[in-house]
This record gives sequence, structure tokens and C-alpha cells, in this order.
Amino acid sequence: MKNLFPGYYRPTKDEVDTLWAKGTFVFDTSVLLNLYSYPEQAREDVLNLLKEVAPATWIPYQVMLEFHRNRYARINSGNGPLMKLETDILKMSRDVKGGFKAIDYERRNTGVRDLTQRLENFQVTCDSLIEALKVAKNRLPKPGLHDEIAAELATIYENKDKVGLPPKNQDELQSIFKEGEIRFAAKIPPGFADARTKDAVYRSGGLTYEARFGDLVVWKQLISHVKASELKHVVFITAERKDDWWLKGEGKDDILGPLPELVDEFVRETSVDFFWLYSIDEFLEESKNRTKKEISADTLDQVRIVDAEQEQIFNNPIISSGIEEDDNNKIYERFWISNRHRIGELFSSYLIENGASEVHQSGDDFEVVNILGHSCYKILYTIDIKKIEIEFKELKELWIPFDTNIPVILIGEHIWDRKTPAGKSVFRIKMSLFLRKFKFDEIWLMEAVNDRLRLIEVIRPPPSEK
Repeated sequence: MKNLFPGYYRPTKDEVDTLWAKGTFVFDTSVLLNLYSYPEQAREDVLNLLKEVAPATWIPYQVMLEFHRNRYARINSGNGPLMKLETDILKMSRDVKGGFKAIDYERRNTGVRDLTQRLENFQVTCDSLIEALKVAKNRLPKPGLHDEIAAELATIYENKDKVGLPPKNQDELQSIFKEGEIRFAAKIPPGFADARTKDAVYRSGGLTYEARFGDLVVWKQLISHVKASELKHVVFITAERKDDWWLKGEGKDDILGPLPELVDEFVRETSVDFFWLYSIDEFLEESKNRTKKEISADTLDQVRIVDAEQEQIFNNPIISSGIEEDDNNKIYERFWISNRHRIGELFSSYLIENGASEVHQSGDDFEVVNILGHSCYKILYTIDIKKIEIEFKELKELWIPFDTNIPVILIGEHIWDRKTPAGKSVFRIKMSLFLRKFKFDEIWLMEAVNDRLRLIEVIRPPPSEK
């Protein structure tokens, strides 16, 4: 019976023992990219385990291609919250000092004689926090052609037989893409969950790739390698929790095992005796009793947290609108390089809200043009000024400006009418704050919309140019 329905039975203890003794481990892109999101100790634990099992490891070419294309964006997204916290502390310090100056507290009979000293102590605390954050930032991975994590992986998989070969030609890829259209329409795993989230096309090695078929390309390359090498025991390890990989119970986090269709197809297309999928935390848990590398409970907790966060981002409507990690990275560089023009910070909010449309607008020019050659002036001249004017007017009408030391207040529920430019803007800002793991409340939203208004004021042409 089990031979007829291999995908519906979990492996026995003997099968797991054989897998760890004789099997081949294959890691997905998500496992490698998540190294940039783990705390330092968890990252070290996972890297040490990858080294331990490296002799029995093989990586599809597509996995490494996606890793190299997307690692810059993952570094940026991982460092973003720390950078934002530093900015917030500086802003808080300025706001507090400015607030006390505005009420002219020294000339008032406040009854507090040591207020000046307290303010000085507050500033010392802020300065101390900033210094601590600078130390922390220096320990984070930095975007560039060289980073320690990528270098470590390059060393682990330096033997040429550890990473698969690229596609032979465009016809090989087109055949997979054509099959992918049929599979996605019929919800045949893997990859159909990406059909609604990725529409980017990119080039590498003289070939054109469609991002939405990335998982399917990985799957096909894995099957091809296993057939050619006549491997008998294979396990695929992924940090993804999407429905096109896993069979789930009542809750979205209740993973019962790999989709039976995946196991059935793999067994049918190859000559393996055993094939299975591990989530990365399951792989780490199992390794504790089978390798010499120690995996702490804290590491397991951190890995599960990062996996859940990445799934949350994937399932968000903004991310699913079509922007890829590497696209986000290009835009990030494009706007933040504009700090030379002293308005780079304003473009961070524009990046959050308009990333996908900017990618579609600019195309692939970042593949061939030096990023430093792009200044914010190009951005200013490619923005639809009419739409900006409408959004500016609507946002202004929905907010009360400062005039009595009272924070700006949101007026009316109609701001959530997402049919208007203002409604779309505020919705995107709110979701972006949620995605970036910032504590969300109305103050966050107000500050974000204020930033958006400041940005619009910068990019709106002066009256003489209208």
C-alpha cells in the first residue's frame, strides 16, 4: 500500500536513519537567504550545520542564482529596523528639546527646579543609545559584492560538484515555463503560490528568466540531477511555509508534511527509494541527535520566528503586488543614493509605497547602468505630477496641521476609502509599518503620512512651473 501512495506516509525511523547515513541534502533559496535575518548566534549555528552536512549536500543552480540576486535586498531589509530606530531616537531627542523650548519652561513657574539637569540626563541617555546602535550596526551584514555570509557559503560549496549547472539554453527554460503555465492553472505544485506575486523578468548568463517559475525551475533541476546521478535517498530542506509545498491541518501553522503530490511526482520521475521534505526547523531539530553540532533552543525559536515573518510578508497584499526582493533592492539603492542631494530620507516613504510601479517603470536598466549615475532628478521627472497633486490635496484635507502643540489628528473613517489616491497612500503606509515590524499605532501612521506629505511637497513643481 505504501508503495502506491508514498506521499501519504511519514518516514519510519529506519528510513530516517538511512537518510541521515546515506542521503543527499538539498537546500532551498529561502534557507540561505534567511541566514541574513537570523541573530548572530542562530546564524552561526545554522552555518556550522551546513558545513557539517556539506559532503552530502547538493544545491540546484537556480537556488544559488536566486540567492545571489536577492541577498542585497535581504541585507537591506534586515538592517532597516535598526537604522529606523536610530533615526527615531534622534528625532525624539530633537522633538523633546524643541518642545520644552517652545513652551519657554525656564520662564514659567513649573515647580521643577532641576528640569535642565533632567533634560541633560535625557540627552546623555539618547547619545548612549545611539552609540550602542552604531556598535550593533557594525556587526550587521553590509550590502556589497562581498559579505561574510556569502563568502562562507562560497567556501562551503566550493567543490564544483556541490552546485548544479545552469540551463543549457533558452529552450530548456521555455519548456519549463510552458509547463508551468499548465501546472499553475491546475494548482499543481510547486510554485503556483508565486503566480500571483511575481511578474518580473530578469536575465542572467545570457538567458531570460520568469521569476514566478523560480520554484518550478528548482524542482525540475533537482529531479534532473537525481535521475542523472541515480540517487536513492533525498531530502529537500526549505524555510518556506507556502501551500504549494506543504500539507496543512486546520491552522496555517499546522504543517502535517509535504504535499503528497510532490512526493508522488518525485518518486514517479526518479528512481529514489525515499524522498522527503524538511522544514528548516525540523531539519535542525532532527540534526541535534545525528550530528556533532549543537543546536540551542534559542536558535530553533529564532529560526521559527524568522520563517513566520517571511511567510507573513509573502501573504501581504503589498508584497504580492509583484515586487521581488532584488527589485526592492534596486529601488532602495536608487533612492538612498540620493542622500547626496539632502532629500534621500524623504524617498524612503516613496520606496515603501511605490516600489512595484517604479520597477515596472524603470525596467531592467539597473542591470547595465552604474547605480551611481542615477540621481533623484530622474525620479522627479518621471513622476506623474497630476496624480501627486491630487494625492497632496486629499491628504491635506484629511489632516489638521500643527497649531497648538497638539499632534496632527486623523479625521474621519473615509481616509480608508482605498479608491482615492490618499486612501491608497495611507493604506500602504500602514501596511509597510506592519511589514517592517515597527510597533504600530496612530502616532506611527501620522508620522508616516507627514513624511509622505513632505515628500510630495518636494516633488511637486513650484507654482511657476505648473
